[in-house]
Amino acid sequence: MNKMEEKKKENKRLLRKIGNEFLALITGFFTGYLLFSYIPDMLLTSRVIPNRKDVQQGYVVPSKLEVYLNDSDFNGEVKTIMNYDDKEYLLRDINGKLIV
Repeated sequence: MNKMEEKKKENKRLLRKIGNEFLALITGFFTGYLLFSYIPDMLLTSRVIPNRKDVQQGYVVPSKLEVYLNDSDFNGEVKTIMNYDDKEYLLRDINGKLIV
């Protein structure tokens, strides 16, 4: 083999090595992203609203409860709206007490 062919083979090996390291880096990045973003959310069941219908009478069924922000009067200030059983309620915090 002459020096030119050896140089081409060496370049191919180097490119293959760089490609494998790049692939490992990308794979590691996505694996880390999945581990630190999706899995903790799946494990924290306290953040999940239970889907139960057998709640004691007079209490709110959690799966029917929705909270979102809305600027219904278009004045640029958003309000917290609580939707329960297709009815909207304005939700306010006055001196640390929630007022519906």
